[in-house]
Amino acid sequence: MASYKELLAQRDALNKQIADARKVELSDAIKQVKALIEEYELTAADCGFTMKTTDATATTGTRAAPKPKYITPDGAKTWTGRGRAPKEFQALIDAGHDKEEFLIK
Repeated sequence: MASYKELLAQRDALNKQIADARKVELSDAIKQVKALIEEYELTAADCGFTMKTTDATATTGTRAAPKPKYITPDGAKTWTGRGRAPKEFQALIDAGHDKEEFLIK
């Protein structure tokens, strides 16, 4: 029976043979695929591949924060106009002001 070290050496030799055989067969496969693509004038879409977008929102899944639409008279607080109005704006609206007065121009 072979020793542990001999078996490890055999395994390393086999792994090298496997890697070499894969390189040769992979090279042949790539040549065949390229020939078929050229022969049939195939595109990535024809083969079912999709192109990844480089748009930041598509890759990260986040959106840029919305721009503020309103600003308080003293310029201390802004509001996008989405969701519930911040207390500073709500107090001004309750005091009889129209929110359109606070539009950022």
